[in-house]
Amino acid sequence: MAIHISSARAAHLRTPVEQGWLRGMARQAARPQRWLRQARQRARDREALAQLDDFALRDLGLTRGELGSVCAEAEGQAMRSRQRIAWR
Repeated sequence: MAIHISSARAAHLRTPVEQGWLRGMARQAARPQRWLRQARQRARDREALAQLDDFALRDLGLTRGELGSVCAEAEGQAMRSRQRIAWR
């Protein structure tokens, strides 16, 4: 004779260790998706900056040669090296 337990009931029968393990696995499974979403956003940001003309970049205080560095700083992959000046 087989005993069938609904999945909702089975969730209550898991030990705290099993529940923690399952939560950890769910977080691990979400990491590649989160990384891919962030990588796509970084690519869109880089493309948006690359689309600006030299005059617009100069208004922002940047040159075309700095775009990779600016993006790396914004993404936290490089230390910030630019001064932030607020004009009043």
